[in-house]
Amino acid sequence: MARISWHRLTTVGTRVQQVISPDGRWLALPLGDGVAVNIWGVSTTDGKLQRFTDFENRPVFISRRISWSPDGRFIYAAVSEAESDIVLFDGLKF
Repeated sequence: MARISWHRLTTVGTRVQQVISPDGRWLALPLGDGVAVNIWGVSTTDGKLQRFTDFENRPVFISRRISWSPDGRFIYAAVSEAESDIVLFDGLKF
């Protein structure tokens, strides 16, 4: 349907999650966009990609499976925002 670079794929376990819309017109999947993971749609008719979310430069990732509402008008996803720091622990005794 569409060519997607492997480095944009996110996985849950060892699978790339992808969910077809109730009308069969869209395949929704999370794709990496820099530090963010956005939900993208792939048209099942022409293979064109369309971004459904835009988390910009925030470190957001999809933490659970994506799902569509029964009427196909909405997409549900649990999202998490991650921040990280590098910390030096000094004086630890093992």
